[in-house]
Amino acid sequence: ARARRPRRDGRPPRRALRAHRARTRGDPRSRRAAHGRASRRWRVMTTPDAVLAGCAAVVSACAALDSVRARLSLSLDALIARDRRDTPLPARCVLVLDDEEGGRDSMRLLLAPLGVDVLTAATPAEARAVIRSRRPAAIVADYYLRGETSVALLRERPAYARAVLVTGAVDLGALASIARGCCADLRERPITLEAQDALCALVASYLPPETP
Repeated sequence: ARARRPRRDGRPPRRALRAHRARTRGDPRSRRAAHGRASRRWRVMTTPDAVLAGCAAVVSACAALDSVRARLSLSLDALIARDRRDTPLPARCVLVLDDEEGGRDSMRLLLAPLGVDVLTAATPAEARAVIRSRRPAAIVADYYLRGETSVALLRERPAYARAVLVTGAVDLGALASIARGCCADLRERPITLEAQDALCALVASYLPPETP
């Protein structure tokens, strides 16, 4: 028989490669066998029944997600409603804090057109008692009091109470940096006629709506 000459690249002859591939065709470790299994699996997965079953599984998963989302939404709405029910609304009244009686009287007359109760306090202690008992929706406070300022009171006020700080200080810029975060607005004293209307409109915007 004629001897087989090896290939120049060192690989076995093509006839030997074909024989080896024919012998290992059914070997599970061979690449062709793995490719055959994958192709058969793909054919099984792409049958009409398999496609319908996959679509049904996707639809059922989407329905389950929608139900979970609806339950979470209902739970959140219930929590918000309970929180609103447990937290009473502020009263339609205004608290004026000023250590001078003339300042309290003038502010009461200025806010009279609002048609709401105007409560007064001369010290932060009196103001805290009024806030606990009457829950005013707005607070108009003078900055300078006897021996202290109203900043500490305004910083600890309830979240429902909006505050306006009134002062006769010359440097409003420095006072604004001090009062930042403790009041909604800062007004200068003496209050002009135009500023009176603006102050009344501002305090009226802080009041809750009238209940029938």
